[in-house]
This record gives sequence, structure tokens and C-alpha cells, in this order.
Amino acid sequence: MDFQDYEDKLVQMRSQQVFKILSYLKSVADPENLQLLHRLENTDVEQWPEAMGIHLCKSLHELNSELQSILAAQSQFDIGQYGYCASCEKKLEPQRLCSDPTTQYCLECQTKLNKAHR
Repeated sequence: MDFQDYEDKLVQMRSQQVFKILSYLKSVADPENLQLLHRLENTDVEQWPEAMGIHLCKSLHELNSELQSILAAQSQFDIGQYGYCASCEKKLEPQRLCSDPTTQYCLECQTKLNKAHR
């Protein structure tokens, strides 16, 4: 895969994530979700993670986290840093990008982060 393929994949993932979030909010049509749905429909997708806030049920929290990862990876493209570790700035392993185009860390740095958050 070349970087254009990854960028295209991220655009596709973003569209799918937006669809999942909107579908969830429509399917669980309580007043709070309907209010959030209205707010998101009038907000740029890049602002959704903040607009969704922190008071989310587990399902929405997971969808929001996935959207944040996608948007972060797209931001890396915008600044010319996609494919480099956000910590040590080494090139990311191609197999890591293939399995998860949103990955931000090389295996070594990800392992260190995981140990630090235990």
C-alpha cells in the first residue's frame, strides 16, 4: 500500500464512522441522543469529538474514540507526518499501518505507552 491508499482508507473509515454514530443516535431516540444528533448535524465532523462531550454511554464513547483516531491520522496527513511515530518520529512499520491505518506509534513506543498506563 502506498500513502494515497492509506489516505483513501482513512476517508472511507471516517465516512463509515460518521454513519455508525448517526445510526446509533437515531436508533436510540431518547431526548438526549436526539439533542446530540441535532448538534452533530450542524457541526463539522472534525468538531464532533468535542461536541459529543464526555458524558456518553459506552457505545457512543467507543464510536467517538474511533472517530478521534481517524481524525488524528488524517491530521497527520495534513501536516506531512503520516507514517511516522508520534513519539520517536521513526517510520512506522508497514504491517502496523496495514492492520490499522490510524496507528500513531511504532511497536516499541506503543509497548512503552501500554506499560506506562497499567
